Amino acid sequence: MIELTEENFYKFALINLKSKYLIESEFKSLLKHIVYIKRLLKKYKDNSKNINVNLLINHFIVLYNEFEQRAASEMLFYQINSLYYPQVKTILVLLNKVKESDEFLINGNNIQIEFIKQDTELETILKKVF
Repeated sequence: MIELTEENFYKFALINLKSKYLIESEFKSLLKHIVYIKRLLKKYKDNSKNINVNLLINHFIVLYNEFEQRAASEMLFYQINSLYYPQVKTILVLLNKVKESDEFLINGNNIQIEFIKQDTELETILKKVF
């Protein structure tokens, strides 16, 4: 397991791209989807009724279409504040992108999916859409 840090994040992302034929601007544009996810999660935390679920899920799907599955999950948990881990886990479990047994090494911290509590309110909202 590779420890994901600020120093190796971009190299890690580049190595784990499914397509090796992206130009730099396309690569940076892909990584912005993480920023968009963070914004939507913050908006959700501020007011759970004010969430565009389809837009949120679309950003996750774009990332998983372009990056290897495990790497995309690891990048998300690295970039997103631990305050939003329950929401991230809820979405990734619903999309079948992580297992309870998965764990990631991020900045010296071992993140175990099984110990992250799911957001039941978000899960209810997502199940209405799916």
